[in-house]
Amino acid sequence: MTACAASRMASRGGLANGPAGAYTAPPLRPGESDRPRVTREERASMSLKIRLSRIGARKRPVYRIVVADSRAPRDGRFIERLGIYQPLLPPDHPQRLFMNAERVKHWLARGARPTDRVAVFLGKADILPMPPRTRGIARQKAREAGMGDGEGNAS
Repeated sequence: MTACAASRMASRGGLANGPAGAYTAPPLRPGESDRPRVTREERASMSLKIRLSRIGARKRPVYRIVVADSRAPRDGRFIERLGIYQPLLPPDHPQRLFMNAERVKHWLARGARPTDRVAVFLGKADILPMPPRTRGIARQKAREAGMGDGEGNAS
């Protein structure tokens, strides 16, 4: 690399006074800092979710119960792992659902909102009140009204 090419790259924010072939980060702009973009205070004010993150193999589901930013992907980055849910185990098996209740209460106090499925788990563990049932209500109302089984059979 010639001296002229090195000076051109340095002026564009590339090789700034480094040896030929070595990369140095471009200088910071005025008002920019090298601190991480998200601070703890900002993370605490984010919309946090307590939700399930799948870790099992194909057709063998196992879920982690995690605290994550609501914008993060389902199986992506999370802040803390709170427990594990293994739906293939029998309902009365002690290892089907494991949660660290103390940490769950900590995150609920910080404003984390559980998803519907996790809210049912927390209701069964007496950490939160049991959420109202929402699945199958339309079919139940159709049966009560005498409209048949609610599946839309026209004959």
